[in-house]
Amino acid sequence: MGKTSAGVFVTVLFFFFSSSGVPTDQDSFESRVVIVCEKMMSQSCWASSTQLIHNKNSRGMTLLHLAAAQGYAGLIQTLIRWRTKHADSIDLELEVDPLDVDHFSCTPLMWACALGHTEAALILYQWDPRALDIPDSLGRLPLNIARSRGHTRLAELLEHC
Repeated sequence: MGKTSAGVFVTVLFFFFSSSGVPTDQDSFESRVVIVCEKMMSQSCWASSTQLIHNKNSRGMTLLHLAAAQGYAGLIQTLIRWRTKHADSIDLELEVDPLDVDHFSCTPLMWACALGHTEAALILYQWDPRALDIPDSLGRLPLNIARSRGHTRLAELLEHC
């Protein structure tokens, strides 16, 4: 069963609303999405895809890009576990790749750094530190972006990891 970026997201939302009912104010959106992803992880369809239909829309952003841009550290950890659990799934490899770039040549780490999401950035860096060396379309590196946007502590933490 092949999934596109949009297809996986729609599937997540379907499970989210059909399994948990109407969201309560006590639950964060991120924690509810994590629960849905964990339920989806147990499905065998992710183990091996018979058809690959991977089409990046949303400016080339994958699920990992979107989680990083929102600073959803828990979701990022869940996506990493999902990819690890189903390491042979091409669909998950494409959706959860720390070195993948969107249409602006931004990695998920670049998004986390640009928006000051320290915990998300640290998780992504620890997963694959090579992302620090991938520039965006203007030649800027994640640490430079973090500093230019006033996230100097984040940049310092990444430098000393």
